[in-house]
Amino acid sequence: MTAHIHRRSPWPYAIVASFAALAVFDAIIITLALKSGVASVETRPYDASLKYDEVIAAKNAVKQAGIEYSVTSNGDRILVKLAGLPSDSRLEATLNMMRPSDSKLDSIEHFELRESRENLLSEPLKPGLWVMTIKIAGENARYQIGPQKVVVNKGAL
Repeated sequence: MTAHIHRRSPWPYAIVASFAALAVFDAIIITLALKSGVASVETRPYDASLKYDEVIAAKNAVKQAGIEYSVTSNGDRILVKLAGLPSDSRLEATLNMMRPSDSKLDSIEHFELRESRENLLSEPLKPGLWVMTIKIAGENARYQIGPQKVVVNKGAL
């Protein structure tokens, strides 16, 4: 009589090994997630939302006050034409000019507005795409125009 050797099937071991590998993989992922710093888009979200609401209110104020504007390229400068400005208070305009491709060229210019119609001309700018935001502030109101995209075609810089 010959001895019959009974071999066990490898499938149960393979299934148990796959669950063990999955557990090790999950443990590594959890460890890496816990060690990484928590990313926060905004550290003070309530204040950021209030600022966002102020921007929306300033943009709506432009429509309500009937302020008309145009932003165009004028050679190597940006020309901003404003009309319908309230004349009952002293207003100051701030032009924020940003160059998306080179932040070193970003600039801010301030103008005092004395008339209900004003033309604002920026300093000479490098040719290319510029993004401009115009903020107008007075004693009683705040206005914001933009961001507006302007392409300066030729420049001296």
